[in-house]
Amino acid sequence: MRADGLRPTWVPYVTVADVDALVRQVVALGGKVTMPPADIRSVGRFAVIADPQGATLNVITYAMPGA
Repeated sequence: MRADGLRPTWVPYVTVADVDALVRQVVALGGKVTMPPADIRSVGRFAVIADPQGATLNVITYAMPGA
């Protein structure tokens, strides 16, 4: 990865109430979606977003147990 010019980064997950709603809000406010919402079986739904300056963040809505 270093050979490709990638630098070490931290990309934490932040729990949100509704990933899809948050992604729509990010786009409306000028941010970008670098990975659209997707499901992780038995875990929840996540996406990767970026602010207008390019800082990225993972967002996730965890599945409710038994759902």
